[in-house]
Amino acid sequence: MTAHTEGPGADPKSANPRLAVVVTARDAASDLPAAVASALDPRVDEVVIAVDPSDGPTARAAHALARNDPRVRVVDNPGGRTPTGLNAALGEVTAPIVARLDAHTRFGPGYLSRAVTVLGARDAAVVGGRQRPVGHGPLSRAIGAAMTSPAGAGGARHRTGTVPGPTETAYLGVFVRSWLDRVGGYDPTLDRNQDYELCHRIRRAGGVVWFDPDLVADYQPRDSWRGLARQYHDFGRWKRHVMTTAPGSIRPRQLAPPALVAGLMGSLVAALVGRRRWLWLPAGYVLGLATAAARAEVEEGPPLVPAERARVAAALAVMHLFWGGGFWRGRPRG
Repeated sequence: MTAHTEGPGADPKSANPRLAVVVTARDAASDLPAAVASALDPRVDEVVIAVDPSDGPTARAAHALARNDPRVRVVDNPGGRTPTGLNAALGEVTAPIVARLDAHTRFGPGYLSRAVTVLGARDAAVVGGRQRPVGHGPLSRAIGAAMTSPAGAGGARHRTGTVPGPTETAYLGVFVRSWLDRVGGYDPTLDRNQDYELCHRIRRAGGVVWFDPDLVADYQPRDSWRGLARQYHDFGRWKRHVMTTAPGSIRPRQLAPPALVAGLMGSLVAALVGRRRWLWLPAGYVLGLATAAARAEVEEGPPLVPAERARVAAALAVMHLFWGGGFWRGRPRG
């Protein structure tokens, strides 16, 4: 990963620094055009999309975007893994400020301009904002509501934060490029938790990671139970991996899902051997899910109806149990 930032706008603290956007795209043919359109702010100099050539529909969509706007370029990312794609895209950009965008996400109006302003005002290495889930069907709406409820956000500021300030990680992230070079870019061994681990290294090196709630990116939640379960199972497994490779990065709140899984399993085993009083734990958990679902809300669209609230409770259970189960399963190998 090599940076070239000579010439006008090469100083990230200048009045009009040059700005690039990097995107990784996988199974995203339908979502990629809207994502890239949200990144084509007038001040953006270049957008580089990393895509697996074997993913034909997504590759065709990416190359079509490149033909329509000279600022858009495409780089190959064989295998489609996120960190290798991000590093490949970073190797192609020359701007001193780089924003990460996910192909299933859209920057809100003024997102990039505000991010550049905040970077300079806070002398930060990276700034991030809120992830706003925007579902387009009953299930994805319910999953989005679960993600932003206190029971589903897990204290993550990018889900529920309202107060700006230093934080442990940045959702997506708008970076001063020199900080990415200083810490070596994204860890190519991580399929999940790349942002968290990268921000951990930046903070250890003395950089400021800043949260600004006025930066909002719309995110498309999963729209299937299998997709949600796989996503959170992977979150748990890779958090276990990051815990071993980046000591000190884990927070006590992040151990709640594995503790919940262990507690529920223990209580059920105790009940099976005759100690039925231990069923208070799963009963209490079900009550907690129902309470959280009753309080959940969506930021966009009509209020949740009772059937959607039932899906919110189920989504919370899937998120908790598969995250915790993935953590106990252990770090991925290979």
